[in-house]
Amino acid sequence: MIDHVMRFCPRAMVVWFSSPLGIRNQGDRRQSLMEWIAAIAGLMSSESFDLVMVLIWCIWTERNAMLWNGKALELLEMHCKLQTWLHEFHKWHGPRKNTNVVTGQPRKCPENEWIQSNFDAAWDAQLEIGGVGVVIRNNKGEFMVIVAMRVEGVGSPLLVEIMAAREALIFSQHQQTTHVEVEGDALMVSTTLQHEGLNDSSPFGHIITNIRQILNDFSQCKVTFGRRSTNKVVHRLARLGLTLDTPVAWFEEPHDVII
Repeated sequence: MIDHVMRFCPRAMVVWFSSPLGIRNQGDRRQSLMEWIAAIAGLMSSESFDLVMVLIWCIWTERNAMLWNGKALELLEMHCKLQTWLHEFHKWHGPRKNTNVVTGQPRKCPENEWIQSNFDAAWDAQLEIGGVGVVIRNNKGEFMVIVAMRVEGVGSPLLVEIMAAREALIFSQHQQTTHVEVEGDALMVSTTLQHEGLNDSSPFGHIITNIRQILNDFSQCKVTFGRRSTNKVVHRLARLGLTLDTPVAWFEEPHDVII
């Protein structure tokens, strides 16, 4: 019974696949839940495994809420809760050191006629504020625009990541380009923007709809996922954004904090 609830029921399988881990292999039905967990633990970093454990707790909690209260969260709401719980876990226990080190790769310059707009976000749960960082580069890999800003009243890390993606596109529009590649290290946000299947009744549906409208203003637009190891500049900007009272932007020359 527990194996079906946590791995093989349709709801659980959708949750696993739509998570940042993108797990679609629930293992052999002859395996116990513990055996399956042990098997996937050897295939991922310690930080990713933290997410696995929080996912298991999330699936179990939501099933009980459905059973006893008759309420099922939208998938996006569920992942919002997931990210909040994971953030709280790391806040009190500290993120584990990554045992599977991914070597950083050289950044590729955008193609001719394209610009690349990278975004990242930071979140302060106690103050409910978010920090947004955006870096726009031309097809030679040169800085065009650097942005750092703070947003108020943000209740989840997922929301501030979505808002960061929106700001990246807005500043890209100001560059009067028709070809843009938008890249962030929030896999769920990138995947959501790549597909049209999001239910607009979800908590952030109106923001996603607005982002898609902005995407349609470009002749060509790509939304891609990049690991944090290649996204360090905007990560630093997002942390800076938490400390700012007003948005700041630099053009052509990067600020000292970036250098």
